[in-house]
Amino acid sequence: MILNILNEYKDILKDKVIISVATGISIDMMESIDKSLYIIRSMPNTAVKVCAGLFAYVRGNNITDLQLSDFQKIVAPLGYSIEITEDKIDAISVLGGCSPAYMYQIIEAMSDAGVRMGLSREMSINIASVAMKGAGQMVLHTKTHPAMLKDQVTSPNGTTIEGVAVIEQSGLRGTIINALNAAYNKTKLLIKK
Repeated sequence: MILNILNEYKDILKDKVIISVATGISIDMMESIDKSLYIIRSMPNTAVKVCAGLFAYVRGNNITDLQLSDFQKIVAPLGYSIEITEDKIDAISVLGGCSPAYMYQIIEAMSDAGVRMGLSREMSINIASVAMKGAGQMVLHTKTHPAMLKDQVTSPNGTTIEGVAVIEQSGLRGTIINALNAAYNKTKLLIKK
């Protein structure tokens, strides 16, 4: 449908920058309609709603430096933006776009634990959310590997390492890896259709 719309409106769009958020429609496919179109292909995640999102984008063949600069200024307030090559867009859209759903499940589980320990639901959700946000900020701002940050919190024979041992025994890390791989494989299937 997108390619049909581009074809129908290509004359009107000739001097406009087109920002595509369509999965599976490459820049080459869009530019095959008209080689002179200005296209940026992007994959934002839902957290852009609260200016804490991921905005991955690919520069089309005709996009000028000025157009790209204007685009970057527009998306900068939405969170973390990154220019990528098109061969990485599916992996980044899965990692950045699907992961929030998995993080929501972890926050929900953490809040269930808080309720089980006697905290209110609201307090548990807030604490779990702040802890998740803080952990992400620590990784981004300190540029320290997550394993090293984990080690800084786990003292010998302490409470945290007891929980880490349970997480490892339950296979949480493998489950998350498998979930992201499943989402990636599904993306590849959808693109082939």
